[in-house]
Amino acid sequence: NRVGVASFPHVAGILVDPHGPADSGSLVVARLERDQEATFKRLVMDGGQRLLVPLNPQFPAIPIDQDCTMCGVVVAKAESLI
Repeated sequence: NRVGVASFPHVAGILVDPHGPADSGSLVVARLERDQEATFKRLVMDGGQRLLVPLNPQFPAIPIDQDCTMCGVVVAKAESLI
């Protein structure tokens, strides 16, 4: 369930709401405990399974398990960082 194709150039900044609702199709920042890092992906819920789907279709989706913490939902983007 993708809602359009988002584009975020490397120079773009994002504003994240740490309390925003993470619905299917939302752009989210999530922390993967096994990798000890945060990632910026689209949240997809399909048939009871939750996935983190990269904006670049050349990369694989990441199934979400108990080792994933939602840090927040992207609410805006800036075209460049100052």
